[in-house]
Amino acid sequence: MLVALLLACVAAPVPPPEVPVGYPVDPAFTGDVTFEGATVTYYAVSGANDIEVWRSIRTNGPKLGGTAHGAHTAWDVRWAWPDDGRCSPVTVTTNIVVTFPRWDPPPDAPAASVGNWQRYVARLAFHEQGHVDRIQGAAVQIPEVLGAAGCEGIGAAGKDALTLIDALNAEYDAETQHGELEGATLFVPAP
Repeated sequence: MLVALLLACVAAPVPPPEVPVGYPVDPAFTGDVTFEGATVTYYAVSGANDIEVWRSIRTNGPKLGGTAHGAHTAWDVRWAWPDDGRCSPVTVTTNIVVTFPRWDPPPDAPAASVGNWQRYVARLAFHEQGHVDRIQGAAVQIPEVLGAAGCEGIGAAGKDALTLIDALNAEYDAETQHGELEGATLFVPAP
């Protein structure tokens, strides 16, 4: 028997524009990000400067609840058990996908805008990895929780486990203001 649920957690809502402050440009920066335990899907961001990039995120970024966000982490946790009448051992599969922005700055983009983007992407990736870590940390416990629930309690225990994953991510977003307190905002003052 296979039970599945696809839920999503929100990451770093796009802040309103303020006066951009320049950060140094890293010439080795490629725009690629990796997440331990997740795959990444990019969406295109366009613009010649910070304000245009911000507007592009507002247009092209993942929309949740009618609001555009800089990134989005979706997860799918499934579990199964043997078909021989036993409810254990339970096997769990977790699929996590991060939707993430990609901007290829035009040659005439201001260095300050490029530096701001690089800092933003690094902080946004840090925040999204926090979501991935929470999902994985909870999912790894599901086999034990479902095994302990017994055949009659496995459905309710599974639902509770998925609710817990969702709650952990919501709590993380509340604590970090969707990553803003971790620096995942395009416009921040220079240190």
